[in-house]
Amino acid sequence: QEDHVSMGTFGARKAGQICGNVRYVLACELLAAAQGLEFLKPLKPGKGVDAAYRAIRQKVKSFKQDREFYLDIEEINRMIMDGGILSQVEKAIGKMK
Repeated sequence: QEDHVSMGTFGARKAGQICGNVRYVLACELLAAAQGLEFLKPLKPGKGVDAAYRAIRQKVKSFKQDREFYLDIEEINRMIMDGGILSQVEKAIGKMK
């Protein structure tokens, strides 16, 4: 017999949670990458990386000592969601496919 109960709603909800978690992982990675670029100065990153770095640094300041990072991570998460980082990168290197 066929199962007439769709699991689509559960699957869609779970996919939404996964996407939210991935955004937070990306925000953590972008925060770490931006700080990592601080350690490599005076070396210059590529155009796209530099654009992302500058976009992040407009909202999230560099850190010299330990602090709580949840506000920084939240800010970068908002920038991912609203496309702020992507738009800056695309201005620098052109549309990404």
